[in-house]
Amino acid sequence: MTIQRRIAEIALAGAVAVMIAVCIRMFLFQPFPVASRSMENSVCAGDEILVFKGAYHLTRFGLRPVTRGEIVVFEGKRAEDGYFVKRIIGIPGDHIVIRDGTVTVNSIVLREPYASATTGTLTLDIPADHVFVLGDNRAVSEDSRSYGPVNITRIVGTAVLIYKPLSRFGTVQ
Repeated sequence: MTIQRRIAEIALAGAVAVMIAVCIRMFLFQPFPVASRSMENSVCAGDEILVFKGAYHLTRFGLRPVTRGEIVVFEGKRAEDGYFVKRIIGIPGDHIVIRDGTVTVNSIVLREPYASATTGTLTLDIPADHVFVLGDNRAVSEDSRSYGPVNITRIVGTAVLIYKPLSRFGTVQ
């Protein structure tokens, strides 16, 4: 085997590896740093999480329903807003009532052991193709209480794993 052929094989293997990595990041998994305290103690400021993007590719095509309770990463309305990490509380068609520190969805009080007390008063019906999101640390979270329901097309994916710092390594609950 000639040296030129060996170099061509190595270059081809490298190009294939890069294409696979790019496809994984574009369509399946993407890392995200967490800067906000809005999801503490589920996801903390300084954590780095791995987001499964494949689930929301399926959701956009109607092949997977949106799931209440999952923690998602979504794009802000403007590019400078960046990304947000929040928990889905309401799905399309839900009737949300927030009153006296309690969240009610379709007349059922949510049990939220992960959440701090909810503030404010709100009554809202979630439109088609939208979700209602709240941070678990409700006192400091800017969420659907302030900017309204989030269009499903803005969801990047579901948070599945905290991988950094290693002391917090584990699945996102």
